[in-house]
Amino acid sequence: MNFRRYIFAALLAIASVEGIAQTVATSDVLVRATNGDVIAQNNLGHKYLVGDGVPVSCSEAAQWFAKAASKDLPEALFNLGNLQLQGRGVRKDVRKAEKLFRQAADRGFAPAQNELGNMLSNGSLGKIDLVAAVQLYQTAASAGFAPALNNLGVMYATGRGVNADLPKAASLYKQAADKGSAAAMNNLGNLLAAGRGVPQDLPGAVALFRASAEKGYAVAQVNLALAFAKGIGTERDATAALKWMIIAKASGEPLPAGLESEIFSQMEIATQKAGESEAQSWLARHHATATSGF
Repeated sequence: MNFRRYIFAALLAIASVEGIAQTVATSDVLVRATNGDVIAQNNLGHKYLVGDGVPVSCSEAAQWFAKAASKDLPEALFNLGNLQLQGRGVRKDVRKAEKLFRQAADRGFAPAQNELGNMLSNGSLGKIDLVAAVQLYQTAASAGFAPALNNLGVMYATGRGVNADLPKAASLYKQAADKGSAAAMNNLGNLLAAGRGVPQDLPGAVALFRASAEKGYAVAQVNLALAFAKGIGTERDATAALKWMIIAKASGEPLPAGLESEIFSQMEIATQKAGESEAQSWLARHHATATSGF
């Protein structure tokens, strides 16, 4: 049985600057930002982006990130690059995003190095350069950046830009998983489930799928539902299978053919109600909603 395989984890997060707590009063951050404090300018941009003490405004966020980016703050260069890449608060411009990421990457900012690696590996710049992508991932990974460790693992697992090396991929996934990467947990679980590059360990794979799923990683949620439905590496549990299937579907993650019908064929009404209730409780805790049957 094949579990859902790895995917690249594109980093589209926003970086705040260490040393300035995000709970600092907005009025204080505004005063500092207005007076030219570059760190406060970046953090005020973050506040506008998420609505922390101010109304959500991507355009205001972009303006404050731009002020800090003009002073070469790597976090702000990266944040403004993300907005340019996504077209949030500014016109979408992949080339401007690339330039900003490169400026941040040249200053040693690992998230920007990783994002450039993603752009070069997925062709969003109009070309694919896997060797350059691997080099960027390696640089960011050497700084211990978990998404880059995971993405470098994907390159070794698939032989893209490097010679395929599954034991090396497993080692990189393990390092990233230990740092909390949900994608890496799922990817390492895949290798353990198949015994590729590591000795097969089905219970270990399920444990990793569960840890990743609890972090909200939809691919792992599908894999966990599959494991419970078929009793792979764990006891067959229709309630748990239904729970994780509903959670995965709420994120729009496609299901393997036949999984839904197999799960429903195993259960009585009471079991179905229990699974639905557990799924809704999980989704409520994670501020999600089961609609188009995450």
